[in-house]
Amino acid sequence: MDLCHDHCINARNDTIVKSENDNRLYRGLVLSNEMKVLLISDPSANMSAVALDVNIGTMFDPYDLLGLANLCRHILLFERVEYFNNQSFYEYLRNNQGYADTSINLDNTVYKFEIISDKLEDALERFAKIIRKPIFTEYILKRALNIIDLEYHIDLANDERRYNQVVQSVAKYNHPFSRFQQGNLGNKESLEVIPKKKGINVIRRLHQFYTTYYSSNVMSLCILGQGDLDNLEKMVVNFFNDIPNYKVKIPQWSYPFPTQKILKINIVPIKYMRKLMLIFRIPDLHMHYQFKPMYYISHLLECEGKGSLLSVLKIKDWASSLMCEERYSTKPLNLFIINIELSRNGFLHVNDVIYLVFQYFKMLKEKGPVEWIYQEYQEFAEKNFRFLEKSSPISYVTSNARALQIYPMNDVLCAESIFSPTWEPSLINKLLKQVLIPLNMQIHLIAKENESTKNLTESWYGAKYNMDYIARELVRKWYKIDVNPEFHLPLKNKFKVTSFDIKKADNVIIKNNRYYTNIT
Repeated sequence: MDLCHDHCINARNDTIVKSENDNRLYRGLVLSNEMKVLLISDPSANMSAVALDVNIGTMFDPYDLLGLANLCRHILLFERVEYFNNQSFYEYLRNNQGYADTSINLDNTVYKFEIISDKLEDALERFAKIIRKPIFTEYILKRALNIIDLEYHIDLANDERRYNQVVQSVAKYNHPFSRFQQGNLGNKESLEVIPKKKGINVIRRLHQFYTTYYSSNVMSLCILGQGDLDNLEKMVVNFFNDIPNYKVKIPQWSYPFPTQKILKINIVPIKYMRKLMLIFRIPDLHMHYQFKPMYYISHLLECEGKGSLLSVLKIKDWASSLMCEERYSTKPLNLFIINIELSRNGFLHVNDVIYLVFQYFKMLKEKGPVEWIYQEYQEFAEKNFRFLEKSSPISYVTSNARALQIYPMNDVLCAESIFSPTWEPSLINKLLKQVLIPLNMQIHLIAKENESTKNLTESWYGAKYNMDYIARELVRKWYKIDVNPEFHLPLKNKFKVTSFDIKKADNVIIKNNRYYTNIT
């Protein structure tokens, strides 16, 4: 291997854990500017893909110019550059059978693109020049504002956007969490009309934002290409090692909602639905990714067999489905959400549905964590990882670029699939006893029936809602839970696959064009 670039590399990792059926080659790098890089060599790839994850999102918007982070990501790849024959990066990709996309969240922004493999090096050089020194002009600003404003008007009828904005709007006013969604994703009002009234130069503020936050030490890059790892490494060092490192430090935010009270928000959707969301604030569990305590609890909550929470809800005709998720996985906004699709009857018994949830938690606490359940789920996840199918190149690099920001380099591919062989019930017990409790919960009820109780209107999307705090008497009831004999742990799966070895067939007999064998 040519080591002439070693002085530009702080760390190199050629032992990244991968699926045993994955024939691609991997290398992890940390450049001298602290950018994290994952290289993927796949000689069979006709299309190459690249994703850059920047650990900066809408929570970094300035209060006087909400939407700036989103505006930045819309402009970056659209600008026409003289040294690229006056082509934008989007136009260049389109002319070479490729495309690009961007996305933004609370704490990260993603730039990703796909291109025919023999054009990867040229595309990387162009992309790196844009990231190193972007050009912001009035022309492209107007174009980006039109796109953002169009997206805003399309999303006016999007129930998920409307819901998210209501939640952000009831957060503490000065908390960065309240900047998420419109008006921080922005529209012409927030990014053009209001700035003009305030005398704000948006182009100048874009430059300030970019040179303040777009630092190599908060960037992670994933590249999938046909070339070998040494060749991909040379490209990365040549093009990305001189991206500036401003030594950006990610702040430690406080929790954006009141504590010691149970907030209930009733929202009126556009589409017909009845959804109950029980939302619990959970600690940052990334350091415990090998033990996955939340996976254990989610697995049991989502069971559908006899003795499960959903089976009892269905018997009472209160719900049709139940799903769990973690959302906003950024400190301190790690949220565990139980989504329950209610029936008409269930809507009339919301408090009883919640009581059943805490009865189920009580059963889990009394039974205690069970090792065979953990092992069964562990085996299932590891088999899935072993036989993992290839996803599209652009999806693969996007998920891996994000994983680089969260997990150790060696486990970046397997962190969400592999379980530790060590059994750690204490983590599960802590979540059940200290986290999944009434006073650590919010209740969000989304239903057309809330129309009769609405008294507030969210200012950006016009969503109708009302909010209140749960009475102490009801909170006490949810703490003083009776044992429900209908609930019990699932039985062991007798039919789980334990071996994937190919069996040898002996004594093959052909009769009437059919094969008969004895498997040994």
